[in-house]
Amino acid sequence: VFGVGYMVDLMIQRRDWSAAERACHLLGASDGTKEALVRESIEGGRHKDARRMAEAWGLRSLRDEAQNLYCRGAIDKFITKGNIAMAETFAERSPDLTLYCCAALLASGLYDEAMRMRDKHSLHHEIPAVSAEERVAMEAARRELYVQLPTHLAR
Repeated sequence: VFGVGYMVDLMIQRRDWSAAERACHLLGASDGTKEALVRESIEGGRHKDARRMAEAWGLRSLRDEAQNLYCRGAIDKFITKGNIAMAETFAERSPDLTLYCCAALLASGLYDEAMRMRDKHSLHHEIPAVSAEERVAMEAARRELYVQLPTHLAR
């Protein structure tokens, strides 16, 4: 006879996430097993599911971690798609996300938007101003990087 934790581990190894979650619910898994499933979900990039499970099981710190990572991913997607307003909406959930969004805007070459956000949220100590010379240097570095990337990864 195998324990619930062992069964959940086997399901995780098979990447059968929904079966692992059902087993936790139906078979009364221990807090440690539930936490392991949430951690595996976070590490596997399944942040939304991890947040939902952590919320249901009362795992507050893991819920907060999953929520933060989910929001960061959403911010990145919105910036990539050019929807800066939605990225900023997600960023306003916490100072950490606001700082992340501003840095992501800078990394994406959206200097004006990053500086506007920097000023709006008083991030002058965390995000330095970007001069015209620095913009030129960063753009040159970005172009060099994209020349080296395979076509499907360059944007």
